[in-house]
Amino acid sequence: MLICFGLLNLNQVFVNEFYVNASIVGRVIMGAGFMRGGLCPGTGLSALSIGKIDAMVFFAGGLTGAFFFAAVVMFRIAEAAEKKLHAQI
Repeated sequence: MLICFGLLNLNQVFVNEFYVNASIVGRVIMGAGFMRGGLCPGTGLSALSIGKIDAMVFFAGGLTGAFFFAAVVMFRIAEAAEKKLHAQI
């Protein structure tokens, strides 16, 4: 509809590349965590707020996963920066 009225030019819209394999792996991992924990993030925080033990484990697992993801991303960024630095020398 925006295109019809000339309010949106799709040639000026940037769309990130879609990585199918990474998306499938991420969905499987998250889905497995939701199934195993029996909670999704919203209900997990609600259950955590009333002190449920399984929600505490679920939340700790989420924080651990986020920590490892951040560590891997930072390692890959540092590795790419080092390669770029060596390429310039």
